[in-house]
Amino acid sequence: MSVYCRLPSEFNREGVALYHSGDLFKASQCFQYALEALDCKYSCDKRKVASSHKSVVDDVALHCYGECGHFIYSAPFVTRRIQRKAYVSTVELHAQRAAILFNLGLSFHQQSLQTSTNKVHLLRAAMGYYNTCLKLLKVDKLLKTCANLCIAVLNNKASLYFEVMAFDEGYKTFQFLASIMRDSMYYQSVTLPQEVLTSIVLNIANSGPPKLAHAA
Repeated sequence: MSVYCRLPSEFNREGVALYHSGDLFKASQCFQYALEALDCKYSCDKRKVASSHKSVVDDVALHCYGECGHFIYSAPFVTRRIQRKAYVSTVELHAQRAAILFNLGLSFHQQSLQTSTNKVHLLRAAMGYYNTCLKLLKVDKLLKTCANLCIAVLNNKASLYFEVMAFDEGYKTFQFLASIMRDSMYYQSVTLPQEVLTSIVLNIANSGPPKLAHAA
């Protein structure tokens, strides 16, 4: 499939539709195409583009995993249609790229919850894309302007840590999420549904500080 004839938002919307229909594998393919289309259609910082495609996986023993006991934010983000023009702001492009990276991580995360086949690979892919999404948000100072996305990716990353029994990292990530939510609420930039926010707050409250045996 050529990425030159379609807009990134079109690939992303198709991926969202496939995700909701339950075809997670094809959804992840569409999200990959969306990233490629984003890079080939718009001028942007080549160094950041290159790094955005290399998922960053934490040094965590992902061969060891348990059940998912936390709420997972499971709604992929629909990106805005950006017409090709002479100049598109780097911040605008990176916000869209971060959303697609989250969608890609989410599609792998959901696959890992539904199968025992290739679970380690799926978990590593999910963690990698979540990390890369967060890295992009932090580098371009989009944590506040993309508050919904930031909350979603931090929640899912922390939950994934608990799935792989990396309790210390999971707790730290939930605590960072709590600080982001307090700051974002102050600026009234969060528009997530109340039931979603309640579930995420419960995740944070139930994470608790790691036990000494887990933190060792």
